[in-house]
Amino acid sequence: MRIDTVVFDMDGVLFDTERLCCDCWYELAREKNLPMDKMREAVTASIGRNMNDTRLQVHRILGADFPYEEYRSIVVERMEKTMEEEMPIKPGVHELLAFLQKENYQIVLASSSKEETVRRYLEKAGLLSYFKALMTGDMVVHSKPDPEIYERACASVDRRPEQCVAIEDSTNGIRSAFGAGMPVIMVPDLLQPDEEVRRMLFAECASLQNVIELLKHT
Repeated sequence: MRIDTVVFDMDGVLFDTERLCCDCWYELAREKNLPMDKMREAVTASIGRNMNDTRLQVHRILGADFPYEEYRSIVVERMEKTMEEEMPIKPGVHELLAFLQKENYQIVLASSSKEETVRRYLEKAGLLSYFKALMTGDMVVHSKPDPEIYERACASVDRRPEQCVAIEDSTNGIRSAFGAGMPVIMVPDLLQPDEEVRRMLFAECASLQNVIELLKHT
């Protein structure tokens, strides 16, 4: 069955926002004299998850009394200030989206971020018009690594999972797409794949430019 739909993750795939988010949390941890090892564990466990599940991970690792909402607001404010100056678009994004549009692929987004954030980022970067459908973290009950968001992303454009390919960078995202029955292309960002993750992959590409070459021969 021919693949005719590409479903993108956003943070870490289209935008270098995961790195920025991590840096802001680590900066805050130093300012507040928080244990850096625990903060790194919490941040790593939260990559690819929506806000509700991230809160659970942070409280599990840093304690139930950790002021997550207060500190998250500080981190978001610092991220927004940076992105007001320039959106951190990953290399190859414009080229890949233009290629997919030219080749008549349907383009969908499956992001753990909130819809308002997703639309704002895509509009600011001039990318929103490429996407036929958006599935976001506040539209689902269970976030990645649960397959719900990818199942619903495929259904939103009336496609079966095997007709779609997911482009992901995180372990949680890869487990989500694989669990939905989709072939998965990993473009590593902050996390490198281990053997368990590699067994779930259709392919691993060093960059989004490499994805173009892969799809030309798929």
